[in-house]
Amino acid sequence: MKTKLTSLILILLCFLLRANAQDEITTDTVTHYTFETLLDSTGMTFTPPKGFIEIEPVSNYKMNYQKAYKHPTENIEIRYTIVDHDLDWHFQFFLTTTYNISIPMAGLPEYDKFEAADMQELNADIGYLTMVMPNEEFAEGYSLCILFYMYKHLKGDAYVFYLFDDKEALDKILPDVFYNLRYN
Repeated sequence: MKTKLTSLILILLCFLLRANAQDEITTDTVTHYTFETLLDSTGMTFTPPKGFIEIEPVSNYKMNYQKAYKHPTENIEIRYTIVDHDLDWHFQFFLTTTYNISIPMAGLPEYDKFEAADMQELNADIGYLTMVMPNEEFAEGYSLCILFYMYKHLKGDAYVFYLFDDKEALDKILPDVFYNLRYN
């Protein structure tokens, strides 16, 4: 009798633990920090792009972002993501993000790498730049995306996504908005 009771208690305990584990798996345990908090924790400054209208970020499974701005007349949107961490995996993070937001293609998309000397104006240690065709999940309504990624040791990453259709229209506004996010 004791063996059956002990077995029953163990089985019941296993079911309770399993149910609890499933609840933990489905519960959102990510802490959502505000853009302003992330600016502070990573030692960054930000100036909103002049003439753009702030819009709400759209939740998606490809790449979340904290801030977004839309041009009032052109089909151009700028999205900003800051990730506070101390990992030196900058190239891996850049590549993963590039693959997550783009339409699948064979091979690695072309990209430019910028060392610390090139990144002085942004006070970053390293940066990467690429242009891809974004997937609909991330950028519905846009045919192209320039991803600019920058990293500072022990501070974290910053991602700037320039979503657009017309490269000439983007080229006109890019000099005014490229340096809006930088490390102190």
